[in-house]
Amino acid sequence: MSKEICGVDDIHIILVHGTFSTSAVWAAEESKFRKVLSATLKESKCNYKFHVVDWDGNNVVTSRRLASLAIQSVISSLPPSAKFLLIGHSHGGSAISYLLKTRADLGERLAGVVYMSTPFIALRLRRRVPDTLIATSFLWGLGVYVAIGVFFGWLEWQLSIPANFPYLVPINLFASILIGLYIIQFLLKRRRLIVRADSLYMKRLNMTAQEQDTCDLPFMEQSIFIRTTGDEASAALSFIQFLSLIALKIGDITDGVISSSVRYLEKFVAYWPTFFLLVGSLATIQIWIIYYARICLSYGEFLSPGDAFSGYHINFIFINNAFTQGSSDILAFPGITIGALFILISILMFFTILIRGSISTITLFAFGVTYFRYASLLDLAVEPAPYGASNLHHVQWPTQGEEEAPLNHSNVYSNQSAVELIGHWILDRTSNLSS
Repeated sequence: MSKEICGVDDIHIILVHGTFSTSAVWAAEESKFRKVLSATLKESKCNYKFHVVDWDGNNVVTSRRLASLAIQSVISSLPPSAKFLLIGHSHGGSAISYLLKTRADLGERLAGVVYMSTPFIALRLRRRVPDTLIATSFLWGLGVYVAIGVFFGWLEWQLSIPANFPYLVPINLFASILIGLYIIQFLLKRRRLIVRADSLYMKRLNMTAQEQDTCDLPFMEQSIFIRTTGDEASAALSFIQFLSLIALKIGDITDGVISSSVRYLEKFVAYWPTFFLLVGSLATIQIWIIYYARICLSYGEFLSPGDAFSGYHINFIFINNAFTQGSSDILAFPGITIGALFILISILMFFTILIRGSISTITLFAFGVTYFRYASLLDLAVEPAPYGASNLHHVQWPTQGEEEAPLNHSNVYSNQSAVELIGHWILDRTSNLSS
């Protein structure tokens, strides 16, 4: 080797396999990719050394982040001034992009990057994320509401208190409805507090979108992108993306309904909190007075409260708290109102989550580009190349009579034309390197 011609001692080529591969078979020393690439690179006076990065190949963002750390580990093992090239297939290229987005300092040593059939992911925060988070809080508000009733019911059942303490059952209902009203008031009137409480979540969500957006790619001038005709993975991702966009449109409708509901309920509770709570409290007491009178009338004699209510302590807690006993009675309106408010908003949220769940499932299992807890709050698109101008090469079908493997996502690295193209690009990138 002539160092005067090459300009550096060694150039290290780091190979990263894609998804669903437990090892980089195509990157093995005797593979067609290595043979064709090595034959092409013989035109150079440089000395090229190959390194293979193995990772689990799982189609989840966590695995690709770990793969990026494995790439970094290989780079760290090289001499401090060593030049290197990165070659990634499929989501192996995504792992490379994760690394380069966080390690701008590698630019001085980076000779080039080759992305073979890598899908590039565009992510952004969805609209109305704060309103969606506020509406989602009704789900845990409903949980608190039911939990209160469960606690009182458990106390009644385990200790058999109603027969000895006749006021526990009406207190149960009264306290549950009253606390439920306070929960609604808190959720609606304290929107800013909720948004502030979710600020850390929003910050993480925004950071996640930025970190996992591989369309926002650095070192574009040092990169080449190889796309192939007949890439079945690209076709599948495009179809799934189309389905997800339909779900997003439906999600926008439910988002609008939820946002409007939250705004109107907020105004109502903000202007009438005292009236709202007072009516609920007095009406709840009135319900139980009337029930007490009816029980006495049904027996034809005056009963003590303990005897009157002793048969009513065994019931389904949620029905008792949300609708009150004898919900057909018009005086059960306060309990029905509170239960209906929670249930209505919860149904809207459930419908939205159900619709968005398809997006989350698609993102988690098909794209595997973000975490499940963030999927429903992010817009997603899969693109053939990053933002801006790029050195994109679309390799055609093999001509008739050639013995090349059909060009598709899985074996682009076994196509001689594609590998030779990569080899000549590497020669061009490394011909003028200087230490």
